[in-house]
Amino acid sequence: MRRWAGVRDDSGALTACAADAWSAPDVGFLAGVATAERARGRGAGTAVCGLVLDRLVADHGMAALMVDGWNTAAIRLYRRLGLSWRPLAAARVADPVHRA
Repeated sequence: MRRWAGVRDDSGALTACAADAWSAPDVGFLAGVATAERARGRGAGTAVCGLVLDRLVADHGMAALMVDGWNTAAIRLYRRLGLSWRPLAAARVADPVHRA
């Protein structure tokens, strides 16, 4: 992680965070995104992701992230922030000793 951003509530408790992570010269990479359950739907995730994405684009020209396809709330948030979602598949090679 290169740097973190966070949002705190009135009591000082952290309610959302996001990080600049694994960035390359031509693309900034957003990671470590989390929003406390009690703060969801209140704009904390949007604020912190927007701040980090703005900085990543300013520093690298573009930004990216990875999100699980089942995480529809996160995908909606990222789309509102101007990102597009593309499915990505991964595979693993089976361990020959434990094949069924």
